[in-house]
Amino acid sequence: MECLQQKNKSYCNCTYPCSNHGICCKCIHYHRLRGELPACYFSEKAEKTYDRSIEFFIKTKKEVTFLQPFLIFYENHLDIFQK
Repeated sequence: MECLQQKNKSYCNCTYPCSNHGICCKCIHYHRLRGELPACYFSEKAEKTYDRSIEFFIKTKKEVTFLQPFLIFYENHLDIFQK
């Protein structure tokens, strides 16, 4: 599969200076190894904190009702997600 780096860069909201901009597969791999989420999961305001933790993601999404079941499950099963 061909990498669409230039197209991906057009909607990448990450402001951190790194070499993975637009290379989503590398970005996701990098953050997954660290138990994090990439910038594209966060709002513009939250992204600028550079806190990519899953816990921060949950904190920023608490008010979003459609995610509530997932968030509750995640909080009660952290051991599953932190392997």
